[in-house]
Amino acid sequence: MKLTLVSTPIGNLGDITLRAIESLKLSDLVICEDTRVTKSLCQKLGIELKGQIISFNDHSDAKIPSLIKKIKASAFAVLVSDAGSPIISDPALPLIKACLDEDIIVDSNPGASSVVMALELSGLPSSPFTFHGFLSRTKGEIEKSLLHTSSLGGTHIYFESPHRIHQTVTLMKKSLPQAQVAICRELSKKFQSVYRGYVEELRLEDIEAKGEFAIVLYEETKKTALSSDVKGLVDKFLDKSTDKNLSKLLAALSDKKSKEIYEILLSRRS
Repeated sequence: MKLTLVSTPIGNLGDITLRAIESLKLSDLVICEDTRVTKSLCQKLGIELKGQIISFNDHSDAKIPSLIKKIKASAFAVLVSDAGSPIISDPALPLIKACLDEDIIVDSNPGASSVVMALELSGLPSSPFTFHGFLSRTKGEIEKSLLHTSSLGGTHIYFESPHRIHQTVTLMKKSLPQAQVAICRELSKKFQSVYRGYVEELRLEDIEAKGEFAIVLYEETKKTALSSDVKGLVDKFLDKSTDKNLSKLLAALSDKKSKEIYEILLSRRS
């Protein structure tokens, strides 16, 4: 019993892999986001799908039990997304978890990735980086995400839609003006564009609001500033290094209660 995850091109048909083609040809069960998109892809590649083709999207969790039965009964089941990996900002995770719970082997045919491609084209530090998926649709949540990014420092990647890209850039100018950025549009497609520079230098009129976007942001990692309360506890501990003072300090830096920490310290002293 096995389910093979098959990555598909993110725009350029030439990015399909030989393994992906072979898996689609061998499949007797294809699970996909949109059957029309997958059928169109296979038609362009000259692949004749011989088995069942079933849709699975963000609203298909109720299908999981029946899909598990079909996967178990199939000779070669594959899972594909409309573009890219079935697991990157796509709905496959619940089904994959269910397969693993049922001891179904999960394999992967990797391929084109807009996350990796954006990172490569950004010219920004690649290690480590954090991928956040799509930004929220609300202004307040976007600002919250960007401020969190600013507090962490490092390289962060977001997806954004053409309808919200100008609003997001405006919010970036407010929250992260000194950050370095690469805004990647229509990756691997004919009109691929990359806008690089510091956030404060971006001009909305230069960014064509068409196609899909991947935003790569980089800020120098910042040292965490201690609050005055924590500084006071540090001074108190240094002045008088007792287990009680240490437990209060550690409690302020963690999610544990000082009493709990104090009891742990006492048990280790005995």
